[in-house]
Amino acid sequence: MPAAHIMYGVGQTVNCVAYTGAKAALLCEELRQPNACRKALYDELDNLFSGQALELHWKFHRKCPSMKDYIIMIDNKTAGFFRLVLRLMAAEASVPMSPEKENTLLHFMTLLRRYYQIRDDYQNLISDEYAAKKGFCDDLSEGKLSLILIHTLNNSPTADRIRGLMFGGHRAGMSQEIRSYILFEMEAAGSLEYTRRIITELYETLLRMLDELEVTFGPNTSLRALVQFLKI
Repeated sequence: MPAAHIMYGVGQTVNCVAYTGAKAALLCEELRQPNACRKALYDELDNLFSGQALELHWKFHRKCPSMKDYIIMIDNKTAGFFRLVLRLMAAEASVPMSPEKENTLLHFMTLLRRYYQIRDDYQNLISDEYAAKKGFCDDLSEGKLSLILIHTLNNSPTADRIRGLMFGGHRAGMSQEIRSYILFEMEAAGSLEYTRRIITELYETLLRMLDELEVTFGPNTSLRALVQFLKI
């Protein structure tokens, strides 16, 4: 399925996005706690667009961010809607939740989305299932920044060559041979192993946090099943 701006044009797509955002703000007025819900919506939209702006800035200027800045970007861009849903539910709940409990849940949701993003980028490069659905190392063709790529650019002796291949030309026609070469250099730099270690550490942290949350809120078999399903 083509993207919306391909099917309907940039102007109509941007207008629909703006309208949907305005409509969401109006719907907040119909909720029991409109002020809290409106603030949650605006806060997370601000985070989302700030994170997206960082990614676009790096891509446009062909810059490689630090690991710290990259994590900030994905936490803002990709975890915002997870936190928004939680904050709306907390605001509308019939039983108030303490700020400490809400912050713990928000941190868990942020880590869950961070885990999923890094896991997804890793799977895009090494999973046969992903390759069958999206194409071999599709993220490389898109010039997508990832934890793996940033580690490679900071640790590989061929970083300048990889940077040129990723950001220096037209990537739409990146051959499978070039993608295979970049993947080989990622492995040689220890980037795949490094990322797998980060994924494992995040997964173990999520399980520990889930254990603690279940002590407070009771068993949540659905959430636990989701986390376990995402293990690689």
